[in-house]
Amino acid sequence: MMDLETRINGRLIGHIYILNKRVFDKKGKTLYSVECYRPGREPTLIKFNLNHQREKGAERLTLEIYQRLDKELKKLEKQK
Repeated sequence: MMDLETRINGRLIGHIYILNKRVFDKKGKTLYSVECYRPGREPTLIKFNLNHQREKGAERLTLEIYQRLDKELKKLEKQK
């Protein structure tokens, strides 16, 4: 389990909860469940699953999560 917070001037603008769901192989390929809470914005909650190589580390996982979140938000924008 891992979580990330984004704050501006102390005000919470985002919280991401990451849960390790399953390890697929000895090389560390892992499935993560990601929930992004965005208080005061629509949609308030965005959920997705993400595959990540554990050996690449937590910083790389964080980057991949924010990149995927960006893609999900762009998809939602197009639907409007």
